[in-house]
Amino acid sequence: MVLKNETELVAFCSCGCEEGVHLEVRKDDDGKIAYLSFVTNRFYSEQGGFFSRFIEKLKRILCIVRNKEYHYFEIVMKEDDIQSFKEFVDKM
Repeated sequence: MVLKNETELVAFCSCGCEEGVHLEVRKDDDGKIAYLSFVTNRFYSEQGGFFSRFIEKLKRILCIVRNKEYHYFEIVMKEDDIQSFKEFVDKM
């Protein structure tokens, strides 16, 4: 699902996990600035116990120390959502 207005777009995953991307464009004195945020539902991220959350955070730390990329999540978009996303980015 894609929610948008003139300066903001929020795209959520189509699978229902409620993870998404929030893209906001603001005009500044120097021109346009884009802000990109990743959003997730805390319900799913807080389901594990202390030990499982600790292991997940330790994996992130090890990726940083080893200079590797860590994959947080991916977003699945339907065709009409992709079109809305493309139109918003083209207006930037």
